[in-house]
Amino acid sequence: VNRLSKGLNAVTSTLPFLKGRINYHTDNTNNKIASASRAVISMSDDSPNVSLRELRPAKELPSLARIKQQGAPSHLFTDDLYSLPIFIDTTSKQSHPVLKTSYAPIEGGLILNICVHHGVMDGQGLATLTDLWALFTRQQDQNENEVQEPKNLPDPDEPLTRTARLATALSATADPEITDIETSLQRYRNDRILEQNIPASTVDSRKKTSRIFAFSSDKLKDAKEVLASNGCHVTTNSILNAAVWSNLTRVRLSRRTQLPPTPFARFTQMVDGRRQLLPKINKPGPYMGNVVLTSSADVSLDTLVTTGFFNYLSVSLLAPVAQAIYDASRKVTTEYIDGFLKTLQKVDDPSSLGIGSMSQHGVDFISTSVANAPFYECDFG
Repeated sequence: VNRLSKGLNAVTSTLPFLKGRINYHTDNTNNKIASASRAVISMSDDSPNVSLRELRPAKELPSLARIKQQGAPSHLFTDDLYSLPIFIDTTSKQSHPVLKTSYAPIEGGLILNICVHHGVMDGQGLATLTDLWALFTRQQDQNENEVQEPKNLPDPDEPLTRTARLATALSATADPEITDIETSLQRYRNDRILEQNIPASTVDSRKKTSRIFAFSSDKLKDAKEVLASNGCHVTTNSILNAAVWSNLTRVRLSRRTQLPPTPFARFTQMVDGRRQLLPKINKPGPYMGNVVLTSSADVSLDTLVTTGFFNYLSVSLLAPVAQAIYDASRKVTTEYIDGFLKTLQKVDDPSSLGIGSMSQHGVDFISTSVANAPFYECDFG
């Protein structure tokens, strides 16, 4: 823990904005009150350092050996391991830390918890932060003559330069998009403004993980080969999502007394836009900001129910759902990102843009995955 704390101090000294706090405020310029709160990082030279504190969950965790033996199932990692709440009330006057860390000791090791504000960085940014922390922790085992300064460090002032960096990366990769604001709004406007029907939850429910599904990697590989041989473009992730989404929809509908008024369900997934902007976005140093965009696929309830009955003898039933998910992810191009950012700068209410992923009818599905993030390559020594 002492070595981790020293490594963390080195990280926050290198990237001082990690010691800052997030404040929410509304813009009253031009006698017009913005309908959405804007998040701002506030920090100073005397901001206190981020500390690594012990946090013990209510339920005792098994040993490291046991967790590894079980494959680290998600249900072990309950909400009380987190050092910050999942949701933030943006209407409150309270400030919130950019970064907060804690650890839970277990037999044979510890669980390291890193909570970061999603507006400051996304999963890839967090992976960069974690890798940097691991690097500075490892350096403590080296002699002074052996210590090498890390290469390709993030820019310490990176949050101040993000708009310019995004614009530069897009100008190098994207073709000019439609600039007419009305046309742009039609393309990017949220088509489901349902906030008035669904109040935002700021309270954490205790149970957020499930033990419903377990998947065989061999069967996933076989399914991918079967679907590919039938001309279906899929990834392992789109197959997993198709299997879960169709099964959940089938079960949800079987428990309802009447069908929802919409004949389809919407699948929303998070897509890393950063890969579209490489390598320019990572100059100078890795870009840590949030470049996650959403894409969606609408599939009929009948198709989802039929797909939900698939088994190893009828893998081809997954094709229409898996293909729809795959196609949706491919829509996030550099041109799409460029048009979205330009439109975002022209509207008063940012929440009016983006994909409407909430439905009061309870048949939609939202998915995110960090399976491809390089967390598993981090070595703390």
